[in-house]
Formats: sequence, C-alpha cells, structure tokens
Amino acid sequence: MKRSSENAGHTDEGRVEWANANFLQLAYSMSQLQARGEHVVGAVRLMSDGRQQAEQGLALAAEAGTVIVDIQDGAQKVVSAVGQFANQLSN
Repeated sequence: MKRSSENAGHTDEGRVEWANANFLQLAYSMSQLQARGEHVVGAVRLMSDGRQQAEQGLALAAEAGTVIVDIQDGAQKVVSAVGQFANQLSN
C-alpha cells in the first residue's frame, strides 16, 4: 500500500532505508571506536613498558650510587694507607 509523496519517508520502504543508513552509520562508528580502543590499548602498553623501564633505571641508579660510595670508601682507604706508608718512610 503506497502513501502520498509527502509521507514517502514514512513508508515501510523509507523506514527500512532509514534503518539501513543508521545501521551502517552505527557499524562505522563502532569500527572507529574499536580502532581507537586498539590505539588506547597500545598507548597504555607503551606507558606500562616505560614505567617498568623507569623503575629498572631507578633501581640501577641506586645500585650505581652504592657502588660509587664503596669506590670512594676504598679510595679513601688507599689514600690513608699511602699517607701512613709515606709517614713511616720519612721517620
């Protein structure tokens, strides 16, 4: 059953076309959201990896600081020993 031309958008055929257009738009929007979601997941993964690397760097820096202090202590002991040896030679 056909309706007048002014109500053509409200026919069953018009409703189907409208629904198809909206479905296609929704499907496209969903694909865009999925693509963005994948980008977000990738960004979160990169941030997590960066955080782990920063934590490892901090741990290595702390270890290096401890080693430097040990080297300074050892160097001070060597300087003291050389000073004592020099004093004994001069006496």
